[in-house]
Amino acid sequence: MTLLADRYQLEATLGAGGMGIVHRAHDTLTDRIVAIKQLRSDLARFQPEVFERFAREAEALRQLNHPNIVQALDTFQRDGEHYIVMDYVAGDDLATALKHEPKMPISRAARIAIEIADALTRAHYLGIIHRDLKPANILIAPDGSARLTDFGVAYLGERDRVTRGGITIGTPDYLPPEVFNNQRGDERADIWALGVILFEMIGGQHPFSAENLPSLMLNVLINPPPDLEELRPDAPLSLVDLIYRMLAKEPSDRIPTARLVGVGLETVIQRAQITPLPTDMRANLGQRFQPPTPVQQRHNLPAQATPFVGRDGELRMLGLMLEDPYQRLITLVGQGGMGKSRLAVEAGMRTINRHISHTDLFPDGVYFYSLTQISGIDKLLTLIADGARFQFYQGESPKSQLLDFWSDKRALLIFDNCEHLTSELELINDILYAAPAVKIIATSRARLDIAGETLLTIEGMDFPDMLTVDLSEYSAIQLFVQSARRSKPGFQLRPIDFNAMIEICKLVRGMPLGIELAAAWVEVLSLPEIAAEIAHDLDFLGTEAQDAPERHRSMRAVFGHSWELLTPEEQQGFSRLAVFRGRFTRQAGQAVTGATLRQLMTFVNKSLVRRDADSGVYQIHELMRQFAEEQLEAAGELEAMRAKHSRYYIEALVQLRRDMQSNRQLERWMDIYADRENVRAAWLWAATNGQFVPLADSIHSMGIFFDMRTQYIEGSALFEQICDLLYKHPPDPDRDRALAWLHGWVTIFRTIFRQVASAHEHLAAMREAVNRSRDPETHAWLNFCIGLVERILGHAPSSQEYFRRAAAEFTALGSPWDNAHALLNLAVSSYFRLESRQTDISMGILAADEALSTLESLGDVYVRAHVLEERGHLATLIEDFDRGLALMEEAANLHRTVGNQLGVGSTLLKLALTRAVVGQLEQGRVAAEEAYALYRDANNLAQIATSLEIRARISFFEGKFAESAELAQEVVHLSLRLQMPEYRISALILRGRCEWALGRLGPCEETFRHAYIAAEDINHREDMSIALAGAILVKLAQRNLADADALIEVLLIMAEHATDFNQIALATSLRGRVMHMLKQYEEAVDHSLRGLTLLRDSSRVRNSYVWDEGLRHEFIALVTQGLVETYRALGRIDDARQTVRDAVALAQRSNFPAVIVAVVISGAGLLFALGQTEEAGALLARQIENPVGFAVERYRASALLARIRDQIGDESFARVVAQGASLSMDDCVNLLLERL
Repeated sequence: MTLLADRYQLEATLGAGGMGIVHRAHDTLTDRIVAIKQLRSDLARFQPEVFERFAREAEALRQLNHPNIVQALDTFQRDGEHYIVMDYVAGDDLATALKHEPKMPISRAARIAIEIADALTRAHYLGIIHRDLKPANILIAPDGSARLTDFGVAYLGERDRVTRGGITIGTPDYLPPEVFNNQRGDERADIWALGVILFEMIGGQHPFSAENLPSLMLNVLINPPPDLEELRPDAPLSLVDLIYRMLAKEPSDRIPTARLVGVGLETVIQRAQITPLPTDMRANLGQRFQPPTPVQQRHNLPAQATPFVGRDGELRMLGLMLEDPYQRLITLVGQGGMGKSRLAVEAGMRTINRHISHTDLFPDGVYFYSLTQISGIDKLLTLIADGARFQFYQGESPKSQLLDFWSDKRALLIFDNCEHLTSELELINDILYAAPAVKIIATSRARLDIAGETLLTIEGMDFPDMLTVDLSEYSAIQLFVQSARRSKPGFQLRPIDFNAMIEICKLVRGMPLGIELAAAWVEVLSLPEIAAEIAHDLDFLGTEAQDAPERHRSMRAVFGHSWELLTPEEQQGFSRLAVFRGRFTRQAGQAVTGATLRQLMTFVNKSLVRRDADSGVYQIHELMRQFAEEQLEAAGELEAMRAKHSRYYIEALVQLRRDMQSNRQLERWMDIYADRENVRAAWLWAATNGQFVPLADSIHSMGIFFDMRTQYIEGSALFEQICDLLYKHPPDPDRDRALAWLHGWVTIFRTIFRQVASAHEHLAAMREAVNRSRDPETHAWLNFCIGLVERILGHAPSSQEYFRRAAAEFTALGSPWDNAHALLNLAVSSYFRLESRQTDISMGILAADEALSTLESLGDVYVRAHVLEERGHLATLIEDFDRGLALMEEAANLHRTVGNQLGVGSTLLKLALTRAVVGQLEQGRVAAEEAYALYRDANNLAQIATSLEIRARISFFEGKFAESAELAQEVVHLSLRLQMPEYRISALILRGRCEWALGRLGPCEETFRHAYIAAEDINHREDMSIALAGAILVKLAQRNLADADALIEVLLIMAEHATDFNQIALATSLRGRVMHMLKQYEEAVDHSLRGLTLLRDSSRVRNSYVWDEGLRHEFIALVTQGLVETYRALGRIDDARQTVRDAVALAQRSNFPAVIVAVVISGAGLLFALGQTEEAGALLARQIENPVGFAVERYRASALLARIRDQIGDESFARVVAQGASLSMDDCVNLLLERL
């Protein structure tokens, strides 16, 4: 036997886990049995955080000396291995006990819970939080007592230095809601876990059980636990109530200490007259839950009427600052209404809670002083003395007495609302010098400018910028719901209100006061109505509540107080900033308003304006801007400032048109994106006031901006609004030139969404404007727009002609960049959304090459990256995959170089699909997921849909049909939202293929029917054909030959009318299948061979948006299977063998697992027919266990296996199945080819 540390003789292995092994051992020194936990040596070497976890458990157990905690007896190292020696508990753990007895007797469950509560009371008293409390970590000794073990993820208070930023610690089933919300759990997390365990012991089931982690999180965060009274009618109501209070979602609503849990359980037992506990346990109950009571800390913090919400990051930062001996004065700086006072009080309260837990920072007290009404040092002296219950005496000056009183104290002073103090600040400074152990938190709208001051800027609470899965994780939303329930008890946030809720948060920028004032209206107004009122009426946000400070009874009062603290010059300068929307740069602020840098910094210091430290950009709160705009209008300067503002941003757009032909293009695009609200305001003013020339010169830049970001709805709305304003002015050539640019862009945007009637109306209006303006540039633009419309509508020849005209006219105008842009679109028109028969790839390649040549001479990078992307894609369409991948990689690198994340995403999607086609499935998946993440972050819904579809296609290639179906359905939902029918059709077809692969014939037929109708609506004949082919497959599987043949006739007519080889291949292949099923074998061979010949000829059967390599190989496998069976029926065995060999070779090149499975099954069927029964059986047994195979093929394999079993008997069949299980897919292919 192994002897460790010359003392511990290993006897047996008790268990093994992710961290290591637990041994039973004999301690030869003490002659007792012990348990020894051994850390895995590979983890200790390569995962240092696991070693820290192991060390943490040893440290925790050394401190915990308690009868209900497994005690650590020793720790040691040997040969680089780490060990902990612990008490040996002979019984099972609670998890095992619950398997044998799911519903425990009340008395036993209560006893176990009391003992664990007792153990937790001791641990929490020492500042140790278990964090992984679960039945498996509760051992049951032979005498029935419970022992708590496994402190490997425990939090050791001030000694805890293991960082787990953003990582959830503990077993998910027993984690509380706050941990799922990325907050660090305190002692109440252990109380939650004990509540879950107690519920399990009493109710016989986990209160939040779920099949997967997302569902578990949803149950824990939102759903209530089951009715425990119904599960366990004999449970005392007081016990049920206690468990529910332990499982309160909000930590503040939960029973706060383990001691109180123990006391509550004891009370339950005594009142309910449950079977008495053992005498020794009853005798100790009075002492168990009585840790030493600390002396109550002195404080005068004001009581709060509502629970504190959010601000976790600020509280953590404050906690670190208070612990730092060098940070003595911490000023919370922010606008009025930001919650500075409440945050300071909460920070003070948490230091008091630490005092109760014996981890004291300020033993001499925490004192709060509201300075709103204070003016003069004498009043401040009196206020501070009264708060600390200090009485002045005769002799020294009051100031000297007060400074002497604080000189030896360790206390925290909170001075609230300090922005108006001047000479009084001297006293605060003197306290810091006289009392080295005193710390001060000050709240102010402006910095105090005292030596040693540390600023903590307080801004709005966090809220989502866009609709997310779970709004409840944002503190601004939590505060709104809490506040709304004071006005309307039972208020619930409904999904229909989510967008309005986000808009309210945006309007008040997360300001707590604004949120609370808005929530007060829920009793009489809907959330959309509240958002609309805030947007145009500052006075809407007010309250008559008498308990609110006067300065917080309305937003006007809040801002009015800040306004009165400004000098007249500062008031003028600040009011002028109201012309900006959202943000502005220093250059813009100075150019438009004349504000000096010193003035801007003054506004920052007084929390009127926020400056981003990284970008240097300034921002003004929207509600504060409304207030300032009123002051600007009252001063008679509003229109003059708006004119300067409009001129500045329109000139920036005009300059952008020039910069598009330089390497500054991306930098300028990002500037426009950031300033888009300012640009919108500038445009509206210019259109209203007849500034036609600058407006016309800036429109093209904005159109490209919206197109680049695929913000077609937003672009249409703005451009149509500008059109309406321009039509209010008399006709003018410059006005008409602007209208031509505007109508052109709206035409494009409407066409993208298939709003054809509206697009043609705008195109007609554009023609009229171009004719009236007689401007050659807008005429070239007209040709470009017509080309784009024709391309999107699928009229390829017409589209290409108009793009050629536009390119020539732009060249004649000396605009090479626009010429290259037209050539780029000409290249795209050679394949974009076209049926395969319409593509002209060689023409597209010539256009792309010409565009590249033009752009190289310009030094352009942005459009060149797009052209390289398209040139690479065109190469893949002629199966020049190596060149295509190289060009697209170059394009992706160029997009990254210039920071164009949208371009990166577009190229990644093309790379993903190409890599999937050439069999690089994992690389394709990674590229698609990276693109999806980029578009999700940008909230680009159209490209999110595209990336989801490509991910779905890759999943289909991998044989993950259920996953592919779910992703395709997401695309269907998005396409309806985006009004993009092509996206819906291709997603429906893919979804139908998934249903077919999974063997769900009913849903499959219905999905293909919807796809056919949608394709018919927009006259996409190839899509109609593929959807029809899918429906035919279902009819064939159902052996409904009459309907199948009728549909094939329709398919043949469509194919021959279009002379589309893809469609002809489908129709003839399916007709061959029908002929075989009708036993018309010669006709079956004829049709099958015609179809197979076309399918194998990539020069005639070409890829398009819905016809991909996967679909082609699926039909090749289908035709092969039918043709092999037909040849067998005709006795043409050699032809059958050759057909299988050819199919195997093609399937291997396809790298499509499901097709390889289908071909192997076809070959196995042939082997069976040839009498090679056992070999066929082994191949078939391997295929039916392969999840990547089509269901219909696995059904065929199962039917053949049943025949083989009947033929060779059970014993031989078992041997054959075992042989098949040992084969890899490569083995299967090799065996098949060998036997053929």
